[in-house]
Amino acid sequence: MNRRVLALLLALVMALSLLTGCGAGSTENADTAGETGETAETADTQQAQDAADEQAGEDAAETEVPAIELTDEIRSDPVAYVTNGAIHTADTVMTVDGVDVSAGTFFYMLAYQYYQASSMYANYGMSLDLTQTTDDEGTTIAQYMVNLAKEDAQRHIILLNKAQELQLELDEDQQAQLKELMDYMDERIALFYISTMTDMEYANRASLMGSRINDYYYGENGIDAPTDETLADYADQHGCYTCRYILLRTDDLEEDDSEGKAAQQAKAQELYDQMKDLSGEALLEKFAELQAEFNADGNTEPFSFDENSSLVPGFREKIAELAPGELGMTEETDYGFFVVLRLAPDLEEVRSTYVTERYDAMMDQWVSESKAEATPALDELELMDCFQRMQAVQNAVMSEMSAEEEDAADAEEAAIEEEAEIEGAAGEESIVEGAAEGADAAGGESIVEGAAEEGAEAEAAQGN
Repeated sequence: MNRRVLALLLALVMALSLLTGCGAGSTENADTAGETGETAETADTQQAQDAADEQAGEDAAETEVPAIELTDEIRSDPVAYVTNGAIHTADTVMTVDGVDVSAGTFFYMLAYQYYQASSMYANYGMSLDLTQTTDDEGTTIAQYMVNLAKEDAQRHIILLNKAQELQLELDEDQQAQLKELMDYMDERIALFYISTMTDMEYANRASLMGSRINDYYYGENGIDAPTDETLADYADQHGCYTCRYILLRTDDLEEDDSEGKAAQQAKAQELYDQMKDLSGEALLEKFAELQAEFNADGNTEPFSFDENSSLVPGFREKIAELAPGELGMTEETDYGFFVVLRLAPDLEEVRSTYVTERYDAMMDQWVSESKAEATPALDELELMDCFQRMQAVQNAVMSEMSAEEEDAADAEEAAIEEEAEIEGAAGEESIVEGAAEGADAAGGESIVEGAAEEGAEAEAAQGN
């Protein structure tokens, strides 16, 4: 994908999740220990669900998205085109605690949801079926995305209102981040998101304000910043652990290969025995050395997890039995034998989980106390037609940007070829000029030599 088209993806840095999803799950840096140990029944169920999802994608009623020309009318009022004239870009489509939400702001969030979902499905070779239901109440994916956009808009207004209440402004780094993002955006990217530059700047400012508010409450000098003691207590209460592990695999062996499994168990025991009498830094150094050499999944870093992490059965239980600094070895798990070393909790990892939980709870409370209302025009939209028109605009923008990139590349290639031709012509001219100069020099020399010979002959004749 070319550079300008990639610029579209920059709009996705907008923190629509408003700092959600930043918890301990991100600390699961091990490929194996962090995997779910599924029973045969749950594995079969998952396979059936995957097959059903794939079939649903294949069976989705695909309506061909028409190719459109990006007229001046569409460029100046994209929401009007997408809603077939029902709503205009500058219209108010929601109010949140008395504050108006423009259609340009709302559709930025909706187009974000749509593009993100479409891209995710496409990555799996599937088509996004907007008519597919997401719950027992019959909520379609289309309506679900509209609901998400409404919630995002509500949260953005809440954040801006809270910032004003707390007299907070973006700090220098956040202002620079916003400027860098908006400098890279242009009117066409705004069009891709069925929005305007002003609405995009507004939404991204609100998102960054979420980070500012988070810092105000839970940052290093925040009014509710957790102490190390608070974090240690939280780690104990929520099963937050940090460890190192060495995996000796058996899941790649045949089920009846008892000899191979016994060999792996013996190797695990051998590694354990090499370290069982060590402690402190000596144990840490030796474990790291053996982990780098023998860990079958390649992880060489400490591994953190909490009560919500999905782990292979037997792994969490063994870690929980140990005290920080204590060495252990699991029975055979679904993946093999683990030699483990429990470490003291990584308080920075715990802090991330703690702060995310507190911030999310605070936001949920603010949302519950907030009043949001959508206009009838928004609630009465024909969603299938709306999303089809949205896709048509996005396709047209992508095509236009790709064509310009190709034209620019062709022009650059032509310029390079022209320059090479000019240099080649100049080189040929130099050769010709050199040859001519050589011929002139040789001719001059012949004339001189001829004159000299004629003079010599004349002198000889006079002497005779």
